This record gives sequence, structure tokens and C-alpha cells, in this order.
Amino acid sequence: MSRDLLRRKKKRFLKTGGLNPPVDLADFSVENAEASPVTETVRETGAAVSGPEMEKNSGDEYLDLVFADLFRTQEVTQHDYVPDYIRRGKKAVVLLLSILLGLTFAYNAGYIDVIQTEVDSFVIEKPNYTVPVAEERPIPESMSGTIEGTKEERITLFLTCDGETGEYVLKGSAASVSDLLEQAGVTLSDDDIVEPGIYDVLGDRDSVRVTRIRYTEYTVTETIPASTEIKLTPLLYDGEQRELYAYDKEDGEKELTYRDKYVDGVLTEHEVIDETVISYPVNSLTMEGAAVSMSPINGARFTDIMINDNAPESYISSITGYCTAYNFDEGVWGASGMYLSQGFVAVDPSVIPYGSLLYITNYDGSFVYGWAIAADYCQAAAEGRVVVDLFFDTYQETLWYGKHTMNIYIVKQLYRDELQEYVARQGYFDNRVPGRP
Repeated sequence: MSRDLLRRKKKRFLKTGGLNPPVDLADFSVENAEASPVTETVRETGAAVSGPEMEKNSGDEYLDLVFADLFRTQEVTQHDYVPDYIRRGKKAVVLLLSILLGLTFAYNAGYIDVIQTEVDSFVIEKPNYTVPVAEERPIPESMSGTIEGTKEERITLFLTCDGETGEYVLKGSAASVSDLLEQAGVTLSDDDIVEPGIYDVLGDRDSVRVTRIRYTEYTVTETIPASTEIKLTPLLYDGEQRELYAYDKEDGEKELTYRDKYVDGVLTEHEVIDETVISYPVNSLTMEGAAVSMSPINGARFTDIMINDNAPESYISSITGYCTAYNFDEGVWGASGMYLSQGFVAVDPSVIPYGSLLYITNYDGSFVYGWAIAADYCQAAAEGRVVVDLFFDTYQETLWYGKHTMNIYIVKQLYRDELQEYVARQGYFDNRVPGRP
């Protein structure tokens, strides 16, 4: 069939708007078809496309062979069974052939039975052979077993948290600890402990433990109970007691901030992290008579000179004269720059230099003030009315002491580097406190 004829048929098809009416299958077969050049040719020439050729060619090549025969000779005798990949698109094939050739197709169980043209009719008979079954081929050994990616892998993990152990199934052959916690809906605080670590990788049937750590802080007010202090003094007879400030005795208060640590809900630590004193207690003081020295200063720290028979074994000079007593509140420092407390005394620095190490006692040793350091200025001493003014911790003691004649021994001159721990402002001394030469 020439290309001009094909174009004319296509044009006529488009004008008429459809295919020719289908042909009844009973009217067209090799046996009852009228003799014509086409049908005779079909009977004489055999198959335009045979079964073996179909097996050797792909679907596209197979269609090419069919169309080539139709366009070239219009001679087809035996046509093979239409394969699935052609049957699925047979509507498109029919439409294409109808447009190009003006053909009408009739189908019967997957076979093309009759093709009719406006010029001639020719038959495609059903094949007389059985469609061969594809040869059974063994599966290569490399393809046996589970094909990777076709079966989803899963792992089972165990999580112990908040007193319970749960079992969780996660996708994949491995998972991190964080994946498991996310799957379980567990939220961690900054103090919680996870074993193994949060970024560690887990395998099938591994276990993870979450230890909950919780801290609580709270503040309470507590009482500082007042106490009774007993102080020994040579100002009273041995064993005699006198209570001071009993009427002022009062409890104090303080605020304590506690922090408790809980491990999985169990209290494991209880500690004080802050303490603030709101008010100090007022303690009562009981004085008890005893043969002791008043001063707490240890002379052996500054000298190896011993005391024998109520006097130092050696000394620079000694003065005998009146000694009086005075008292200040805690935290006061004297003219030398040193703090004042029991053991530090006031003098005339032109007679007894600041920083002098002294030993003070009465003539028979019944009252011993003990080792002392010259640290303050005494106006009465400068006027010559007394030699030394003795510092006492309590005002009551100054009243008990009054005024007595004492022996004052000047044992040694101490220098600034030896007195640093007593200075009120670090490094600050009166310029009358000598430095080491």
C-alpha cells in the first residue's frame, strides 16, 4: 500500500469521524473467505510473523515487523498470540492502525481474528500451536536468601527508667541511646544519669538505664541557743563563781539553706549550702576563781626566756608601779594599729615602746596578768600617774580589778613582721612600731 493511499485513508477516517462497522467473525475465515489476491496470497505465502520470531524480539521490534508486513504486502497468514505487553496497549494499536489503514479489528480471547480494509479483506488465523512456557531457570546462588532492603530490620531494646523496665522495638539493625529515649518519650534533666552514654550505639537486646537525679533547696529559720560560758579568773577566790549578764541572756536566730539530693526518689544527701546569722545569741558569763594568768598570749612564741619565781629569767628592764584596767567592745584597735583584747595594754610609748613584750605580775604572784604586748596609748601613764593600763575583756572585771601595784618586766622588743597577725588593717602600723633593723 502506497503512502498516498495511507494518507487518503487517514483523511477519510478523520472526515467520517470513526471506523467502519466491525465485521462479523463468522463471515471471515480462511475456509469461507472469497477468493481474492489478498486471501490467496495469505494462503500461499505462509506466516508474515511467526512464533519463533516473536520470541527473539522485544515488544517494540515485534510491532515493527507487523507494521512492516502490512505496509509492504498486506500479506499475513498466521499471526501469533498477542503478548500481554501488546494486549495492554491494544487499544492504542487499534486506533493507530485504524487511522493509518482504515482497518477494523475484532478480538477474541487475545487473538486478532479479522482485519478488514475498504479494498480487500484478509484473515489472521488463530495459531495452531501452544504458546511455549518460559524455560525454568535456576536462581543464581548470589540471589538466594533475603534480598537487602526487602525485609525491614528491627531490634529489640530494654529501657529502665522511673522504677520500670520497658521493651521497645526500633527499626534498623542499630540505634543510639537518644533514639531509644525518643521512642520511649523519656525527657532528661541536666542532672539525670544515662548508662550507656546518650550518643552510644546499641545493638539488638541491649539495655539502657536512666537514673533520675533531683535536687531540692529550701531555707529554714533556726534558733541559736544562748549558752553559759565559764571563764577562769584570778580576780576571785579559787572555786568562787559569779554569773555575768544573766539578765541579758537571749537566743539568736539564723537562716539555713539546705540542699537535698534524691536518686530515683530516694534521699541520699542532705547538706547546708548557706548560713546567715540574723541575730547573735546573748550568752551569760560565769566567772570562776582560779590561779591562772589573765593574758592568753603565749610568750614562748616570741622568746625562749622562761619564768622562774614569778619573774622572767632575763629581761631588758623592769618597772614597779600602779596598774589600772580598761575595756572596749570587740573589734577596737589601739594607737599602734593592733587590735585590743585581753593581753594588749596601754602605755606611755616614750617609756615603754609599742611592740614591747612584757611580763606583768604582782609582788607575790597572787595575781598574774601574764605575757603582754604594748599596743595602746595611756594618758594616765604619760602623766605619770600609772605605769600600765591593763585591758580586760569585760567591764565587770575592770571593776573587780580596780588599781594595784604591779611589777612590769620589759623582756624584748618585737618588730612589725612578728606582729602582722594582730594588726587591724593589713600592713598598717603606727610609725612608732619599729621595723626590724
